[in-house]
Amino acid sequence: ARVQQLEQMLQQASIEADQASQQNHTDDANNTNDMDANASGFEILPSSDIDADGNPIESPGTTTTTTSSSEEQDTEYIAVQDDVFYDEVIYSVQKMVELLETGLDTEKELVIFEIQQLVDQCFDEVLDTVLPVICDNMHTWSVNLQFKMAENMLSLVAMTIPHKYSWQIAVAAYNQISGALTYVIPEEQDVYVDSWTTVLAESIQH
Repeated sequence: ARVQQLEQMLQQASIEADQASQQNHTDDANNTNDMDANASGFEILPSSDIDADGNPIESPGTTTTTTSSSEEQDTEYIAVQDDVFYDEVIYSVQKMVELLETGLDTEKELVIFEIQQLVDQCFDEVLDTVLPVICDNMHTWSVNLQFKMAENMLSLVAMTIPHKYSWQIAVAAYNQISGALTYVIPEEQDVYVDSWTTVLAESIQH
């Protein structure tokens, strides 16, 4: 009985040794595959990150931003259009008049900024064509633009201009002052009224 028990123990030990040997072979094979893959410059991805064709699957939430040549061309086209628009405005009194009447605030601001230069280049056209449009329409502009226009008007009345034009400016300045309570916030009313009162006072001295 003792001999049989020893034989059984030896058989069990032999079986366990075989199993251990097989496991070692499996581990060695896996390590060899990993080393080969890394040596080839490839990353071993989990199976869930590879599609049916063996291509890596992009992780959720990952976005790739590319700029196409058409988008770059659009940007360049807009820049060119802006340059063309600017040139058209500063060299065309009629275009200035159009923008002062119906343009966006940004377009009106561009015209207001260029008026002083226009006065230096074509004084008579400003007085005959641009000034009446300003006087008729500036009460409809944003308060910020009206402030900017007051500065330009002050520069204009500081020049020697015919009485009929200074009178136009005086009437327009008076209208601006009268409407201050309607479209100017209380915090800005004093500054606004002071600006246009100065324009009015200077204009009636001509």
